[in-house]
This record gives sequence, structure tokens and C-alpha cells, in this order.
Amino acid sequence: MIKTILFQYRQFKKKRFYSELIKKNDLCFDIGANIGSKSKLFIKTGAKVIAFEPQSSCFEVLTRINNPTHESY
Repeated sequence: MIKTILFQYRQFKKKRFYSELIKKNDLCFDIGANIGSKSKLFIKTGAKVIAFEPQSSCFEVLTRINNPTHESY
């Protein structure tokens, strides 16, 4: 329970930080996106995200992120 609350608090702080830098419809690149933790935060700020990840196992997870502008190549 405590770990969940701490995780949510950290995510809130990160989103607040990125919201000061990234505005709605900004284009963000996440190079070496891994499983998309930062991509998700960028999307929550309203940004359009292009994520690149060469590891196929991580790429599969990235394609499951709910991004309304999602295009998979």
C-alpha cells in the first residue's frame, strides 16, 4: 500500500515537472524508450510522442501504450 502511494506521488511530481516544459501538442522524441515510462508521462502532458526502442521485447510493450496518435512501424 505504501509503495503504491509513493509510486503515485512520484508519478505526480514527474508529470508536474514535465508539464512545465512540454505543452499540449508538442512533439517529443523518446529515444531508447525501453517500456515507455517517460513516453506515458509525455502523453499525459498532451504531447505527441515518437518513441524508438530497438529491443523487440520492449517494443511489444511500447505498442500497448494508449496513444491516440499511435502509429507503429
